[in-house]
Amino acid sequence: MAINHVDTLTASKATPPFSAVAAGLDAYGRPGNFLFAPRVVAKTASYTVKAEESGSMFFTTGAVAGVVFTLPVIGDGPWVFWFFNTVDQDMTVTAAAADTLIGYNDLDLDSIAASTTSEKIGAGIMAVCDGVKLVAVTLPGDPRYQTYTLAD
Repeated sequence: MAINHVDTLTASKATPPFSAVAAGLDAYGRPGNFLFAPRVVAKTASYTVKAEESGSMFFTTGAVAGVVFTLPVIGDGPWVFWFFNTVDQDMTVTAAAADTLIGYNDLDLDSIAASTTSEKIGAGIMAVCDGVKLVAVTLPGDPRYQTYTLAD
């Protein structure tokens, strides 16, 4: 049986693609710790990310308005997520609780957004939580040409 480890970029995949889980695979069909096989998902509207989706990469493909990704609570960690803006719309990554996100030179952020006109497409944000602290960093792109908005 062939297993596709990466979901296609469609917004219609709201549930895991497997009806039965094979030995050694999680609910999303990913193998255990020996291989990094991220789940890639497109979201066209705001979405609250679940801790059990840790390791997923979220794209904004198909969005026609801004997309806000709300992170799981810190106590549900550890988890890690990547967010990539693939459309010319605002993309925001928000902590579940105010003043709990650590970002560039700031210990108490609420969110990080790619919302500057003509600097949205290609923006990326990685959020990492160890169960105690939540850190978000911007990626890829050149900071001389891509601006992120840090909100307290």
